[in-house]
Amino acid sequence: MEKKSLLEIKNEKCALVLAQCTNAKVILMLSVVVCHCFAFWGGWFTNNPAIPSQTAHFIAEWLGSFHVFAFTLIAGYLFYYLQIENQHYSDFFMFICKKAHRLLVPSYAVGLLWIAPLTYLFMPFTVKDLIRKYVFLYQPSQLWFLGMLFVCFIIAWFLKKIAQEHSSLLVLLCLMAYGIGMVGIHYRLNYFMICSGLMYIPFFEMGYKIRQKYNDLLFRFHPIVLLIIDFIAFAFLFFTSNYLIEISKGIYFIYRFLLNLLGAFSAFSILVQLSSRYSWGKKGCFKYLSERTMIVYLLHQQIIYFFIVWLNGVVHPLIHGIINFVGTMAITLIFSEIVLRVKVLRYLTGN
Repeated sequence: MEKKSLLEIKNEKCALVLAQCTNAKVILMLSVVVCHCFAFWGGWFTNNPAIPSQTAHFIAEWLGSFHVFAFTLIAGYLFYYLQIENQHYSDFFMFICKKAHRLLVPSYAVGLLWIAPLTYLFMPFTVKDLIRKYVFLYQPSQLWFLGMLFVCFIIAWFLKKIAQEHSSLLVLLCLMAYGIGMVGIHYRLNYFMICSGLMYIPFFEMGYKIRQKYNDLLFRFHPIVLLIIDFIAFAFLFFTSNYLIEISKGIYFIYRFLLNLLGAFSAFSILVQLSSRYSWGKKGCFKYLSERTMIVYLLHQQIIYFFIVWLNGVVHPLIHGIINFVGTMAITLIFSEIVLRVKVLRYLTGN
């Protein structure tokens, strides 16, 4: 048998990761739903938990330390492939139109037609608040991710030359963007999720650089090792965060930033390796969920509100969280069947 060259092996690995990105996004989408199902015990909702649970709080915080960051990293990874390797994004205007359809149309349509009415049932707001949140996209519930990602794509377009040729300058610019974003959020300037986009651009560009030069890193560390390291690093922050803040807020924010970078990389690497090993993409449930990832993300949070109110204090928090997840997934998947069968609903949800 002819021995493969290092270049051939590298190309095979690059192709493999692309095939597994969809599977990784399915798992990350499920982790977002699980996170929100347990976030109630971390002060997420208007009501307080009738039965406090440190474990439920820990689950939500740990998942929150990596899931959206990993999503953003994967977006940057695919952006490099589509733009540079596949020459898919050659015209800026067409690029913006596609991203606006995929990200901004759902932000406004779902925000005004679904999220605002259902959120009002549990957390009443004024017309001014409605315009601020769902027109100017100031913390518009779960839709913040779409606005943030749109900003990342615009920034990444203009950084593409620097990203390809000047890695050190790219790192400096990403750190500056992160700092500016933090200051903007502190002063409540996060309209259209611009400040959030600045804070997430380091994760987007990390995915870009991994695809460009460091794809082998995804296979260099055993999944169990990455999981243990990330879990221990998070647990340290979870149990010492108040102490770290008292010592120095700077140390706390730097540690949290590094933890998010570690979590994003670890999640992507683990999911790619496991997906490759167990061929998740060939399983029917993964194909089914991969076609509904966006819809589940758009609709799930407000359904969780109902389960939170109905079951608060009725069952143990961990059982409550599990019921939240199972019930929310069942209902959102039922809604997805309707959405995918109606053309205008497909358009409004970015499908």
